[in-house]
Amino acid sequence: MPTIIRLKALLHSSKKIKAPTEAARQVTTVDETFSLRTMTAKEARKPIYQWFPEIQIPNSLPALYESNPEGWYCLAQQGTAPVASIASYRKSNQQAWYGYYFMTEKYRGTGLAERLFNGVMDIDIKRGVRKINFQCVGALEPLYNAYGFQKTHENTIHCAALGKPYKKHLAHDITEHDFTPAVLRALVKYDQEVQNGLNRHIQLFQWFTMPGIEVLVALNDHNEVVGYSCVHPFHFNLPKFGTEHERIAPLYADDPDTAERLLDVSMSVACAQPKDSEAAKELEEIAYNAPTSIIFDTDGTNPDAAKLAASIGLFKTAVKVSHMSQVLNGKEAPEEYYDSSKVYSFCEYGSGP
Repeated sequence: MPTIIRLKALLHSSKKIKAPTEAARQVTTVDETFSLRTMTAKEARKPIYQWFPEIQIPNSLPALYESNPEGWYCLAQQGTAPVASIASYRKSNQQAWYGYYFMTEKYRGTGLAERLFNGVMDIDIKRGVRKINFQCVGALEPLYNAYGFQKTHENTIHCAALGKPYKKHLAHDITEHDFTPAVLRALVKYDQEVQNGLNRHIQLFQWFTMPGIEVLVALNDHNEVVGYSCVHPFHFNLPKFGTEHERIAPLYADDPDTAERLLDVSMSVACAQPKDSEAAKELEEIAYNAPTSIIFDTDGTNPDAAKLAASIGLFKTAVKVSHMSQVLNGKEAPEEYYDSSKVYSFCEYGSGP
């Protein structure tokens, strides 16, 4: 049975988020009013926190922007704030993952969102990208089908109210461990065996050291990493379960037994209240409230994921998240970027690693 360690949340990143250099900043005219350009770090925080407060996702923006500042785009009039955003994260030289695709209410239905999407696709094609991936709610599938995207699989959100009696006994002895550079290197090495991504080490460092994140690591008898999970605050309106949750994602593991133990311990950590005071103080800036439920969205490419969620007593909701992709210009699709047999819960680009 693997040993689970809980990393002490001592390493909060003090690195400043870097904006793209002027040489890297791209500007493309969309029409006589709007231009497509890369975003500044300050602008990258605004779309989800200010335009769409109902779907706030704490913690992830600095990690994602830091690892890929040249991939954040917006539409804006000269000298004014952006009215739309999209981020293109390079999972490899030939694959990109799109997220943070938002448009202010005033300009919805004007065609600007489509121009932004197509403009960024054109940029990626010139850079050699052959496949684009992103996630959307199931209701939007027909819209993206019309633009050539196809669903490859779907993830299902499982949920449970905090404090409900689970089938499994959640009391486990968890060993705490300092979050040392050696531990970080071991986590990055394992993560890259599960999925690839350019500048992934920067993204993981930023993510793992954010306030409110709990990192749990599974070790075998040789002290080798065989899985890990993250527990973090998540703001999402889910019928019957409210809007404030503790989300367990990602959860990667070498085998179902390791995944079960990680999920069991992760749920125990999610149920523990109160949260770390320092993290809670920082999260107050975005009106984070006490969670009322646990969210675990199972990856549709791994049949063991749904079995795991059911075995531990999580409720299967009707909320489906579709994974869409398109191979560009009819070229042969590049290899997939992650080992689905180890992915039990996957964090899409919009909310984490």
